Amino acid sequence: MFDLKPITAGSVRVNSITRLRIRSDGQGVRSLIFLQGCPLNCFWCCNPETRFGDDFQTLTAKALYQCLENDIPYYRFSGGGITFSGGEPLAQARFLRTFIDAYCKEIPVDVETSLFVSEAQLRPLIPLIHEWNVDFKIFDEEKHRQYTGVSNRPILQNLRLLAKEVPAERILITVPLIPGHNDSDEDLLAMTAFLKELGLSRIELHPYRKFAEDKQRQQGLTPFELPKLTAERLLRIRALLEQQGMVSVQRSGLYGKEKCRYLKGLRKEACRQYQLPVEIIDCPYTGPCIGTCPRCEAELEEIAALMRNRERK
Repeated sequence: MFDLKPITAGSVRVNSITRLRIRSDGQGVRSLIFLQGCPLNCFWCCNPETRFGDDFQTLTAKALYQCLENDIPYYRFSGGGITFSGGEPLAQARFLRTFIDAYCKEIPVDVETSLFVSEAQLRPLIPLIHEWNVDFKIFDEEKHRQYTGVSNRPILQNLRLLAKEVPAERILITVPLIPGHNDSDEDLLAMTAFLKELGLSRIELHPYRKFAEDKQRQQGLTPFELPKLTAERLLRIRALLEQQGMVSVQRSGLYGKEKCRYLKGLRKEACRQYQLPVEIIDCPYTGPCIGTCPRCEAELEEIAALMRNRERK
């Protein structure tokens, strides 16, 4: 089974870190960490940069935490946390255990995973992960081998284990809908029958995204150019799954000035609860908000430092 050895003891391969994701990769404000390396070779992969090349950082657990610690006020007052994605984050399971044990006692950690790992990699993480976002691609094993390069038997076995050990409301099945390859009624009904057998019903559909083809070209790959899934077909798929007892989850993040106002409210709440002497002003930035204008970042950094000092006393 695929097990990505660390480059040095206690280190992890990080492709990129995206901060301030709001309600789109788990609850609240989250940092989305893309780890490098994946055992699957899905032809539709939308993150091929996490499988190929050497464009990644090698970080220790402490160094990774230092990249994230200023966002702890946002995590704490929004119910957010950290989401590990990839690539396949569980391929670096030993590092995840080390990192969570050392730095995440009060920070919820989610993972986005294919579950194509050994039980030995999976089992120790089960009590440490808050929510599991399981990327369920294809139920039919032959088609799974054809389109991803690996058997799905370990995946199904691990999902059975996870369903026994974790409350169903903490497992979200995410399904990439690839037109003409895994989106037939037959494929979807086989998948839902298996999920119902396990007592799982929360499902999120991810229609194939054409931007993946540009990213594949950037990695020197020849993309499979696929048709776009129509809105009508997507509605029919959702109706079919709901008829089978599935609960369709549709997450939508916050963007623009709505995001700006939300983050400002969290900074205000942190100051109120910790009685911090930090002036929170209206953001002067007029462009599309990504949450990281210098004035807002300075407020956050000051709040985080004061909170750390209070908690050390």
